Amino acid sequence: MSDFNSTFREKLLTRFSETGDPDTAKYQQSYMKTDMPFWGVKTPQTRKIVSSLIKEYPMESPEAWVSLMDFIWTNASRREEWYASIEILTHAKFRKWILPEHMDFIEKMVVEGAWWEIIDPIATHGVHQMLINQPVQTSVILRDWAQSTNIWKRRTAILTQLLSKEKMDWNMQLEIMEHSLAEKEFFLQKAIGWVLRQYSRTNPQRVEDYISQNEQRLSSLAKREGMKWILKNRP
Repeated sequence: MSDFNSTFREKLLTRFSETGDPDTAKYQQSYMKTDMPFWGVKTPQTRKIVSSLIKEYPMESPEAWVSLMDFIWTNASRREEWYASIEILTHAKFRKWILPEHMDFIEKMVVEGAWWEIIDPIATHGVHQMLINQPVQTSVILRDWAQSTNIWKRRTAILTQLLSKEKMDWNMQLEIMEHSLAEKEFFLQKAIGWVLRQYSRTNPQRVEDYISQNEQRLSSLAKREGMKWILKNRP
């Protein structure tokens, strides 16, 4: 345990304590259906607190960055501390540091976090940036995760390209989704539908053709979500 990590975490908890609202904390815990308590700090406030601390306590190396995230994550007693670790992961200042060599820690976050509000920003901003930085190595990992028995690793793989727009590797996305088409798990089907809906804004014909060709294989949820934007914007 480094003095840097301890100091950063101490300042973080102090600001969470000063900012948090008990009523908000109760609502957040109920809404997220978790046994883990909250400070009662809302997302914009968490982001502001973390960004401020990053400026006050700069990290000089990827090793220090990962060490801090791991320290905050592992010692978290309330949910916003996990959120803080994710904010550090996805902060613009550290984009170039998100590489496949750090996937073990990200896997730890995904497996232990095991809920949508944890997984989604990790996938769409963390692993997504990793795919941009190192596409070949990251795609190998995502193809492996797409076949995992852990649904949250699968959801991460499915959602990584959510914001890719015209840079979407469609063939890889099809391969990743293929492993979950027959699964009844809500969080997988919702993720498939979400990606299709988002990508339909960029390439509606490709999405509609895919849904039509896989009519019998896609779940009702995935089809409904995938066609939402297309149907809404059809002349």
